[in-house]
Amino acid sequence: CGATRAVGALLSFDVARSLALNPVPLLLGAFWLAVVAFEAAQALGGTNRPFRWLVPCVVAVLACAVVFCVLCNTGVLPPLQ
Repeated sequence: CGATRAVGALLSFDVARSLALNPVPLLLGAFWLAVVAFEAAQALGGTNRPFRWLVPCVVAVLACAVVFCVLCNTGVLPPLQ
C-alpha cells in the first residue's frame, strides 16, 4: 500500500519520496505532533485556554484525506510512484 511505503520512506528521512508516494501520513503525523506539543505545554503549566481549533483542524485533515483517497481511487489523480 502507498501509505506503508510512504511511512517507510519517512522513517528513512526521505521526506520528498514520502510526499511523492502518499502525502497523507506525513500531514497526519505533523498534525499529531502539533497536538502532542500543545498537550505537553498545557501539562507543563500552560494557559487554561481551550484547544478551540482542534475540532476544525481534525475535520479539515479528515476531509483532505477522504478527498485524496477518492481522487486516487477514481483515477482523477495519476498513480503515485
